[in-house]
Amino acid sequence: MKFIHHLSIATCLMLITQSGCQCANPASTSDGGSADEETNIDDETQLVDDDEGPEIIPGRTLRTPDENDIDGENDFRDSDCDGLTDAQEFQNEYVGGLKTDPAIADSDGDGISDGVEVGVTEIIEAACENLAHGYLFIDADPSTTTSPVEADSDGDCLYDGVEDKNRNGRVDEGETDPRGVDSDGDGYPDGEGSEDNLGEDLNCNGEQDVGELSPVLADSDGDGINDRIENALVGTDPLNPDSDSDGIPDGNEDINQNGRVENGETNPLIPDTDTDGDGIPDSREIQFGAPYDLNDPDSDDDGLCDGPNSVPGVCEGLDGKGEDLNGDGIQTPGETDPGNPDSDCDGLLDGEEFELGTDPRFSDSDSDGIPDGVELGRTTGGCVTAQRDADPTT
Repeated sequence: MKFIHHLSIATCLMLITQSGCQCANPASTSDGGSADEETNIDDETQLVDDDEGPEIIPGRTLRTPDENDIDGENDFRDSDCDGLTDAQEFQNEYVGGLKTDPAIADSDGDGISDGVEVGVTEIIEAACENLAHGYLFIDADPSTTTSPVEADSDGDCLYDGVEDKNRNGRVDEGETDPRGVDSDGDGYPDGEGSEDNLGEDLNCNGEQDVGELSPVLADSDGDGINDRIENALVGTDPLNPDSDSDGIPDGNEDINQNGRVENGETNPLIPDTDTDGDGIPDSREIQFGAPYDLNDPDSDDDGLCDGPNSVPGVCEGLDGKGEDLNGDGIQTPGETDPGNPDSDCDGLLDGEEFELGTDPRFSDSDSDGIPDGVELGRTTGGCVTAQRDADPTT
């Protein structure tokens, strides 16, 4: 019988933090000890009795598992409180004929309990509920499973518990997927990769360090161009949104973000002139014509810059507050109109709506049937045809 006997650093630190115990090497469960015997499996493990019944110290084991199962109780026991019965752990085999260890909640030492890795959704023993405040053993997404006997299920050099940072069995925002080597789909492996295809987390520490691409964002610098396209085709810097330092984001120069300089586009590797600093090159503002004005960053005077850049004291453009965010001269979904100060015609200026928290692209932000301007008591301003409030005192 093959068992995994490995306690991860992460698990060890968790035990020290919660109970002050010292980490020790887990013992083999093949010694045939009695299942009813309260033994110290890691020299610190103990079952504490009080007036309300047994209380399990976080990270501890209920008993020494007994493979012989003399009393036939292993189908109902979960000695290590990992969500798997002792019977399952003694019987189930995984890759390479390996089995999980019924005396260790995290057999492969990757920081995720065995039960979470295989999709457990129910608690076997009520006594284990006392561990819930410090150790997860219920899978938040049982449709996705990882190997409980391999610390790095997808082989990308990142332990499963490093990828699933909160170790709940679900791929949450900001996490890589322990079941796939390229979580963000940019063509680069999440981990160190290979000589032919370098990865993103080169030192496999689960953090985006200086000089590393993001394994959870296909566009690490947020310029609108996929990391691989920047590296392979354009030659721009996937960690610098403005490779030529001309004040215009790379993705606004390569309008369709395909890695080629085509008609109507500027070269993101050659500095361009942007007289008004709104993030749209002069050459393109001249090409687009009115309402664009290469000398005026806020052509409609609504407080939002025509492009994706902010101009201090004049208009806002950063963090998605600009109007023509991709600088292509077309009002696409998610953008406001640089030639209309009240794009949704609700009686409020576009820039004002960002300040108020309403949506300048939708006249009824809370979908209650009443235009935003009317709800705020506006009788003038904004779009000429906007509905006005007949009684601004209410």
